[in-house]
Amino acid sequence: MNPEDVATHFGSYLDKYAANATHEQVPGAGTGQLEGIVDASAAERANFSNDPNVTWMDERGRDKMYAGSGMATAQSRPATGIFTPKGTNKTEFNPMEVARPLASRVTEKYDSGKVDKKGNPIMKPTGEVRLGDWDRELLDSGEALRAFIDAQNAGAWNAELPGNSAKFQKGVAVDMGKRPSADVVAELNDLALSEGFFASDTGAGVNFINDLYSPKGKSREGKDLGKDLRGSFGKKIQEISGVKPVRSNIESGFRDFEKEWTQGKGAATRKLFETLDTNPTAAAQLDSPQVRQKALDNIKRDADYGEKMGLPVREDIQHTRRIYGEEGLEGLRRELELNPDLLASAQEVLAEAYS
Repeated sequence: MNPEDVATHFGSYLDKYAANATHEQVPGAGTGQLEGIVDASAAERANFSNDPNVTWMDERGRDKMYAGSGMATAQSRPATGIFTPKGTNKTEFNPMEVARPLASRVTEKYDSGKVDKKGNPIMKPTGEVRLGDWDRELLDSGEALRAFIDAQNAGAWNAELPGNSAKFQKGVAVDMGKRPSADVVAELNDLALSEGFFASDTGAGVNFINDLYSPKGKSREGKDLGKDLRGSFGKKIQEISGVKPVRSNIESGFRDFEKEWTQGKGAATRKLFETLDTNPTAAAQLDSPQVRQKALDNIKRDADYGEKMGLPVREDIQHTRRIYGEEGLEGLRRELELNPDLLASAQEVLAEAYS
């Protein structure tokens, strides 16, 4: 953080540095865990998501994943989750929380080709501000671990990064100062998709994240986006949200488990370690007693809801949660080495449940 920020009261720069680590509790469609719960009523999904005995928030309202790792963490925010699994191509809207760990920023610089009086190269800013490598890897690992524990099709995070030049501003921040309604989120999501963005509820507005894999997102230029926001695109956002959108650089991370849950036989566990092993120190920092307890709490909750609602529960997911909760990441790695198949796949569970 900048020296002037360190000297300032925590609350005055909290929003400037807080990332948005978005996560749902309702297991993803196609995972085979409580398969069919995404079609339950909104009230039932809310009750499942807000179970006070199975929560990611600590007694101060902070996220256990990041607060437990020692990271400065603001209070989590309630929000609306949006996800469209490839397997169903049906957009899901579920209750969501937004964890808000404070992440460092780095200003990229280049060698100007000149030297100072001491002979040192003079570095000049490129105009790009990004997350620090350590914090990016911590967020990638944290949301991969969370998605694994909660049987989600993916884990994701995003962060708005002020201070970038127009060249790097390919996202849109819609800062409403309050939680948007589910209807507003749905309307903004439809608009975002039509323009080559992903929409993500921050709990105080919506971020439009540039989709590099869409035709519009791949060719997008920051200067052109500025023109679009001054035109009909920006007017549509303002009509829906009630606020003027701002062009911004929004960095993001995404860890996809959809295919691996379907494959079963340890595929999701191996995918998890692919991410965690990029920074073993960060992974060890995240592997806290609070996170392990969340995995153990999930076991009973899912078993109880499965019995109550007549929905299938995967033995392999429950088994890996128990191993992780009791023995941590090292125990889970040992189990994967000793028992590489780790029981059933989603297809096998679904076939048995609906036969």
